[in-house]
Amino acid sequence: MSLQAANMNCIPDAENVTSVWRCAGANWLEQLTREAPTIFSTHPILLNIGANKGYSAPQFLNLWSQHRNATVRSWYGAIRDVAHGKVAVSGEGHAARRHGFLAAQLCGACGACRGSPQAPHSRNGGHVHLVEMTVANSLLLRHLANATNLQDLITVHNAAASNASGTIYSPRVMMGTEYASATSRANGAADRVDQVTVDAFLSSHQLPRVIDVCTVDAEGHDPLVLEGMSAALRDKRVTLLEFEYHSKGFWSPKHRESRTLQQVTAMLDQMGYRCYLEGSPSVYLPLTQGCWRPTFERHKWSNVFCTHHDKVRAIIDAKAWEAFNRRTARREHLVAGADLRAARVPE
Repeated sequence: MSLQAANMNCIPDAENVTSVWRCAGANWLEQLTREAPTIFSTHPILLNIGANKGYSAPQFLNLWSQHRNATVRSWYGAIRDVAHGKVAVSGEGHAARRHGFLAAQLCGACGACRGSPQAPHSRNGGHVHLVEMTVANSLLLRHLANATNLQDLITVHNAAASNASGTIYSPRVMMGTEYASATSRANGAADRVDQVTVDAFLSSHQLPRVIDVCTVDAEGHDPLVLEGMSAALRDKRVTLLEFEYHSKGFWSPKHRESRTLQQVTAMLDQMGYRCYLEGSPSVYLPLTQGCWRPTFERHKWSNVFCTHHDKVRAIIDAKAWEAFNRRTARREHLVAGADLRAARVPE
């Protein structure tokens, strides 16, 4: 029996291919939209927790709308106009001015502005909910939705997500900042912001039964956000889920209320979700269903993708093994080359 047949769940060389990952490069949303469009609802929903510059909105709507401005290029152009002082952002309280920090960070930490437009398609009906804690970025996101004429397809919510509802204070940061963390203490350099659980958010905003895609980038609060959507996860309301894992916030072993990746993925496993570490290109390493290894708890910047959908799991598992087979063939080629060179060396 082959190794693949013996264990279809776990990738044998998983511990050897995780050391250099940072930004997600698996492009699972594009792959699944192209290969399995029937897994999405009639009016697909993207819920983005920690929206930052909001590039997820045009990326999603480029796949699930017919709007000609639903492109990363249009979104990038609108950000650039703000950054270079060509237009003012409503709510800032002053005329257009150059935003130096935003100008230096136009693409975001992972170069999200480099996405290519999708080929023409007939898909439609998508809507995006962007949840952003900082006031400055929330103002920017609303401006971008209006500037690209996507305001009917994008709703911006100035709020923080966690495992309990209440009030927090968001630091007053420069527009475009992607690394802000909430505090429970009021001070002169912070704005009072509502804190919500995703479960409460879905109820209060009467979102559809199915949330097709939920992405979480909560600067180390990701485990708490997931805990705050436990009812939605238990009820399988979220089809495709992605969150960040690293060494900051509640992921830090030094935090007094630290969470581990093993704990979080075990929770998701119990709720029926299969989770994978993401890599590029199209590399997926299963973390659940008996595949956990202690070396995965490495506290390096990574992205984790999860789903409960059987068809999606079959597709992603197949891609995980395809990538493994490519790596194996490459290793065998290198070994064969080394043996051939050694054989040519005279004694």
